[in-house]
Formats: sequence, C-alpha cells, structure tokens
Amino acid sequence: MTSTLRHNHLIVWIALLFLIPIGIYLTSNTTVSYLSAITIKKPLEHPVTFTMDNGQLHVHVIEAYKAPSALLYIINSNNQEVFLGDISSRNKYQFSLPQNAKAILVLNGVNKSTLFESKL
Repeated sequence: MTSTLRHNHLIVWIALLFLIPIGIYLTSNTTVSYLSAITIKKPLEHPVTFTMDNGQLHVHVIEAYKAPSALLYIINSNNQEVFLGDISSRNKYQFSLPQNAKAILVLNGVNKSTLFESKL
C-alpha cells in the first residue's frame, strides 16, 4: 500500500466514522410511521342490513357472522318460525316475505342461539 493510498484509505474511514451515525440518526427521526400501513378495522355494530319493498326482503351481508352458520327465519303472527335461508357468507340475498310476517330472526345454525332479532 503506497502512502497516498494509505492516506485516502484513512480519510474514507474517518468520513464513514461520522457519516454512519449521522445517517442512522436522521433516518430514525423521520415522520414516516410504519403503523400508517396498518388499518385498524372498527367492528361493525351489525354486519347485515335488511331492507323491504313490495313484499321482498333484501339482505346484504357486509361482513359474515362469526358463527359457522347463520340461518334467517321470519316469525309470523302465530309466533311460528318460518325458515327463509342461510345467510352465512358475504353476499346480497333476496327473499319473499309472507303476508303475516312480524319479525326477523337470525339464528346460529349449530347451537340455535340468537344472533339478531328485529320486529318488522
């Protein structure tokens, strides 16, 4: 190694000695947040919307129930449960309503617990 090469080598290492800590300091104080890429999803109050028109019940499942099976029933004026269909997955469903329907009932198909109930 010649003296000029040794001198240049020393200058490069001294420069790196100061530039690396300065670079680490500058990158650690940036305003870019790694959490900005993460979206925190607020849980929906009710993941399904129900609308009615002309004797039709329109069901829009925005987010699937956590239950393995969600069964839609209509309670008629005789307090009998009339099965309409399975609404377990995200989709838009349409059912015809009986004339004597008075309430909507969504049950867990496994343990028959009530997931949602509403009067019409």
